[in-house]
Amino acid sequence: MDEHFDPVVLRLIALLKKALPDCAEADIFWGYHFVTGALMLTLARTGRIDKLSHGLCKSDDFVAVKDRMASFMAAGFLQICKDGR
Repeated sequence: MDEHFDPVVLRLIALLKKALPDCAEADIFWGYHFVTGALMLTLARTGRIDKLSHGLCKSDDFVAVKDRMASFMAAGFLQICKDGR
């Protein structure tokens, strides 16, 4: 993981620092951590959301994911940066 993914992740962190120059570095790393967890769960397609929503949402509905995920994650970054933990 470290050897293959860290260089890419650190480039993303650098881009986030440029996009959010007033955000604390720790908040950017925490935001990345939370985003990664949400992305991994979503891509795992566990079927959990299917069961919890009684079929209203489908874990393999990537159109629904695409329509929501970026906005949701961006709002999270903006909020923790605004709060200035």
